[in-house]
Amino acid sequence: MELSGSEVELGNEVVSPSFFSKFPRFNCNILSNYMDTNSLSPYKSENQIKLEKEQRRKLKKITVEQGLLEKSEELKKHAWRNWMTKLEIDWQYFNSYLETEKKCWIEERESEWQEWLNSMENKWMHYNENMDNEYEQNILNELPTWDESTWETWIKTEGKKCMLMDLNKWMHEKQVIWKEWIIKQWREWKKDKILTWLLKDWRRDEFEYWEKLKYIEIPNPLNERIKKNQHKWEKRVSMEKAQWNSWVRSKEGLYYNECKKWKKLKEDKQNSFNEWVEVFINKWINKKQWNVWNEERKNVVPKEECTN
Repeated sequence: MELSGSEVELGNEVVSPSFFSKFPRFNCNILSNYMDTNSLSPYKSENQIKLEKEQRRKLKKITVEQGLLEKSEELKKHAWRNWMTKLEIDWQYFNSYLETEKKCWIEERESEWQEWLNSMENKWMHYNENMDNEYEQNILNELPTWDESTWETWIKTEGKKCMLMDLNKWMHEKQVIWKEWIIKQWREWKKDKILTWLLKDWRRDEFEYWEKLKYIEIPNPLNERIKKNQHKWEKRVSMEKAQWNSWVRSKEGLYYNECKKWKKLKEDKQNSFNEWVEVFINKWINKKQWNVWNEERKNVVPKEECTN
């Protein structure tokens, strides 16, 4: 059968162009929107659908989380203010405890003081073969040539200065122990206190949450919302740090500077020493203690040196 130019043969039937006009034409542009260009299939792959669904779920979850963060921001600021108020109260208890401990420490030094004076008297009543090195003197070889007047002048001047060096050494050793002990108490207390805040579960969760969001690609406008809330968080954390440091500085001087109790101890011991040293020197001279020194020196220094 011969077909006209516009007719189409389908099987054994001949179909005219009017037959096709009954069906709508496909819009290729619309169709292309539904085609996977990689597979050339006119639909999304199952894997792609799952990924998009998971992405929507994650974004929805983040949106809810951001809402909760916004609602809790003022509560967290309030929690910090309450913590700082309690901190001041806790510090008052700590400081009261420390003052009591200081008093006990001072009392212990008082009991040591008389022992130290006794040891000083025993030390200076006898010859000291290490005197030149201990006090940066150069007199031991001259001692045998001294007369009574020279001995008396020396013990009242250079000897007294050496005894004062002993006092200063004792005071310095006690002051170092005192300061190290106080500063150690303060540092440990303030460290323990700030950790009670830094290690709160919700605060640690915040840090972990914002750290996690760094690695998630989030579209706008949600991303802008996240940046705004993150800025609020960073500002709050910075404010807490500044207020804590300011509070610490306001207390620090009480523990690093010389306190009244130590000043009083120092003044009392200086006065006590001044009284003791005058009595001791007079006793030393009256007993002509240089004779004991010279005799003891003979037992220490080789005979050939003693005869020189």
